[in-house]
Amino acid sequence: MSTAKRKFADFDGEAQGHEKDRSRAGGSLSKRSKIHKAKPDNMPWVKKRARTIERLLRTSQDLPANVQNDLERELEAHRSRIAKSAEDKQRKDMISKYHMVRFFERKKADRLAKRLRTQLESAEDEAEKKKIAADLRVAEMDGVYARFFPHRERYISLYPVAGSGEADETDDKAGSASKAVQALNAERPPIWYDIERAERKGMSALVAIRERNLNASFAKGANTTELPTKRSAREGKPHKDAKPGKGDMLGKDRAEKVVKPVKAPEASEVPMNRRTRREQERKGLTQARVAADGNDSDGGFFE
Repeated sequence: MSTAKRKFADFDGEAQGHEKDRSRAGGSLSKRSKIHKAKPDNMPWVKKRARTIERLLRTSQDLPANVQNDLERELEAHRSRIAKSAEDKQRKDMISKYHMVRFFERKKADRLAKRLRTQLESAEDEAEKKKIAADLRVAEMDGVYARFFPHRERYISLYPVAGSGEADETDDKAGSASKAVQALNAERPPIWYDIERAERKGMSALVAIRERNLNASFAKGANTTELPTKRSAREGKPHKDAKPGKGDMLGKDRAEKVVKPVKAPEASEVPMNRRTRREQERKGLTQARVAADGNDSDGGFFE
C-alpha cells in the first residue's frame, strides 16, 4: 500500500504555530518576572509602620541588639517624615488662609508707595520732603512685610478694615487724606521691625524669617521622649511569661550568700521531731512555774 506524503506547507504551518505558542509563553513569563510588589510609600503606611515598631519595642524584651538598633533607626526616619509632612500641611493651610489678606495689603502698600513717590518728586519744601520720605519708607516696608511674613504664623494685618461710622469720622477729620496714608502713622507689630532689620541684611535673611518655624524644637523634643531606650527596656518590669535565666539565678544566689551568711551547725543541736519538741516546751513551762513559786515563798509573812 502506498501512503500519501504530507505537503511541506503542513509542516510549515505546525512549526509556525509552535513558535507562536512559545513566544506567548515566553512573553507572559517575562511580564510576570518584571511584576514586583512595590513597598508602600504613602503617609498612612508610614504612620502604621511607626506604631507597629513602637509597640514591638515596648513589648518585646528579648530582641537582639542589631535588630533593635535597626528598628530604632527606622522609627526615627518615619517620625521625621511624619513631622515634616505635618509641617508642610500646616504651612499650606496657613498660606491659603491668609493669602487674600496678604495680597490686598501688598497691593495697597504698593499703590501708596507709588503715590508717595509722585508727591516726593513734586514737593519743594525740605520739611515736607523729609516727611514724605519717611512715609515712603514705611509704605515700602509694609509691602515687604506682606511678602515675607512667616508662613506658619497667624498674619497680623497692617490696614484693618474699619466700620462705616469710623470711616465717616476719619473723612471729616482728615479731609481728602486716605485711610491708608493715616495707617502709616499707626503702631506696627514687633515682627514688622524684625522684617525691617532682615531687609537691610539681604534676601537670605528675609527668606529665613518667612520660612521660620517656632514650634520645630518643641515637636522634636516630644518625638525623642517617646522612644524607649535600650537600657530602660532591659531594666523595666519583666514580662509575665518570661522565665528567669541562668545568669539571673546565679546573681540572686550570690546576693543571698552575701546578705545572709551561712550559720555553722553546733554539735549539741540534734534534729527533733514534733513530739520531742512539745515535751521540751512542756518541761520548760513547768520549770518556769516552779521557779516563780519559789521566788514568791522567799520573805513571806510566816517566816
